[in-house]
Amino acid sequence: MSFHVKFMLTLLCGLFAPLRDSVAASNGIKGDARYTVTGQAFYFATLGTGRFVYDFTLTVSNSSWAMEFEEIPSTKMRRMVQICQSSNLVSMQYWNKRHMPGGSNDGYVMVDHRRVPVDSPSAAHAVFVGFAGQLYLPAGTKGLLHPLWHPDREVSQKPFVRSEWELIAPNSHLAAVIRCQYEAGKWNETLDNGRAVDKSTESEKRALAAIYRSFGRTNFLGEMFPIAYAFTAFAPDREDGRDKNLPVYEITVTNVVLRPSVANKLFDLRFKGKAVVEDFRGAQRTYTITNAAPSGL
Repeated sequence: MSFHVKFMLTLLCGLFAPLRDSVAASNGIKGDARYTVTGQAFYFATLGTGRFVYDFTLTVSNSSWAMEFEEIPSTKMRRMVQICQSSNLVSMQYWNKRHMPGGSNDGYVMVDHRRVPVDSPSAAHAVFVGFAGQLYLPAGTKGLLHPLWHPDREVSQKPFVRSEWELIAPNSHLAAVIRCQYEAGKWNETLDNGRAVDKSTESEKRALAAIYRSFGRTNFLGEMFPIAYAFTAFAPDREDGRDKNLPVYEITVTNVVLRPSVANKLFDLRFKGKAVVEDFRGAQRTYTITNAAPSGL
């Protein structure tokens, strides 16, 4: 059986699996929201060989959040954790030393001043948008969003992508679908670090850069949550002769379980082992920690 067939079967099983720990409550998703989401995320490069599966946990406590991903089976990255508190994001990568021999470090830590995740792993943003979208979407049903799928940390934290979205239910804070448009001029300007670019491309028809989409729904914490979520990325600026409407890669989040409690252990800022830290808050600096949290947190 091919990977793609297994991928689709797993998605279908996840869509109809019972949400064993779903519990309705009255506190709502805004304000004092406290909950945890577990499941699996599948990354599939439609035009390449990239195929990854992750077990994940997302936990939300008010405006703070944390995510943990474990790759199945483990390759270079054994475990990845992101923690966001007080506008500080800490991203930890625990390396699989069997696949990364010769180094004395056990992983890598990045610290930045931002409230949205980085692509560690590449499936992280789909989990975050799907199940903690209230921390990502502005009010209304259209606006400028961060391209969280972009691998460059500076690009992904700039809200410049014109987007429209439909909410999963009236007065909801989660999106059923988000359509992110491609505007060549804005992308070129952002990638060129603000340098003025030729605006003639703005008159071109806006193509689809990416789309988030929910599947099914369940009542949880007084709010409608999706049962599964998907993300599809396109390359409208591609120059390899392929159809620009073809997806570049897809992410599916499924086998979801919702719990009305916080996984407090995920907020532990201490890195277990030795790691190089890159701190991008203010003047960038690099240092090493061992069984400790990054400085200033």
